[in-house]
Amino acid sequence: MNKTTLIAAAVAAAISGQAQALDLRDWGKKYSSASQRFVILSEFNNAAVLDKETQLVWFKTWPNATTEWSSARDSCANSSVGGRKGWRLPYLHELMSLIDPNVVPVTNGDTKLPQGHPFVNSAPQNGLGYVAYWTATWDKISVINATSAAAADIWRLDLETGSTSKGSPYADYRFVCVRSGASLAEY
Repeated sequence: MNKTTLIAAAVAAAISGQAQALDLRDWGKKYSSASQRFVILSEFNNAAVLDKETQLVWFKTWPNATTEWSSARDSCANSSVGGRKGWRLPYLHELMSLIDPNVVPVTNGDTKLPQGHPFVNSAPQNGLGYVAYWTATWDKISVINATSAAAADIWRLDLETGSTSKGSPYADYRFVCVRSGASLAEY
C-alpha cells in the first residue's frame, strides 16, 4: 500500500468516525546521505531534528552532561525544546536506529552516527571515548531476577562502537531525548 492510499484510507476512516493512528514510518528505506535523512525543524525553532526514516524527532543539541538514569528520564519529561513538551528517553531500538555500522570512528570520542548528521554535542568534547547513552529499555531478565529495584539493569548504547550493554540505573551516562506519536504504555 503506498502513502497516497494510506492517506486516503485515513481520511475515509476519519469521515466515517473510525479513525485510527496510521504508522507512516518507513524503517525499510535507507537514505543515501544524512542531509536527505535528517531535517532540522523550523517549527521547533530549529532545536529539533526529524529522522525521516523513523519519523522520530530528536533534540538537535544533545545535553553535554552525564547523569543517573532517573535524572535523565526526568530531564526529558520536563523538557520544552522547540516550544514543545512530550520528550522522553529513546528505547534501545530507537537509539540504535541512529547508528551507521559503516562509519569508522577516527579518534576517541567520535561516534558511529551517520557522516554529516546535524546533532550537536553527540560526542564528548574531551575525546575520552566510550560515548554511552541511556535508553528507556529495562533489561527484562534482570528485572525478573532482581531482588530489589537497585539490582535491575537498563540498556545503554555506546555511540563510539555501536555496541550495547546493560548497567545500573545509578551509574552516570549521557542521554538524549526524543518525541514520537507511539503509544508508550511501559514508559
